Amino acid sequence: SYYAHMLPSSLHHIEVALTFFEQVILPWFVLFPTGFMTTFAGLCEIVFQILIVGTGNYAWINYISALPCLSLFDDHTLTTWFQFPTPPSHLCNNSSSSLYKKFRFGIDILLACFLIQKSIEPLKELYGPAPVRPVCDT
Repeated sequence: SYYAHMLPSSLHHIEVALTFFEQVILPWFVLFPTGFMTTFAGLCEIVFQILIVGTGNYAWINYISALPCLSLFDDHTLTTWFQFPTPPSHLCNNSSSSLYKKFRFGIDILLACFLIQKSIEPLKELYGPAPVRPVCDT
């Protein structure tokens, strides 16, 4: 974050304008039906969150903020970006569906563990004793 802080003030003005765009205008794009606008909103939000992570600010909250943006991408967009191979028809039976469910459950457990692990310190600070503040005599 030191290097981001030392950027020229003109870039900080651009950052402020981008923040206003992200906070005020971009959420309206989410309300559009699936298509270009929601894909644009999802991409912009994810890039914005990655840039914040790159500055070292706000820690894990940006990962959690970017995660729901994945739901803004429709099937057509995802299949355009990622070419998923279609399995042969004799492999599309209950065993492959069961394997997928086990894989998905494992990913869900890993995500839950990640969120719990990243929430421990903020919860300790939130419910712990208040920090000692120096008294200023005026």
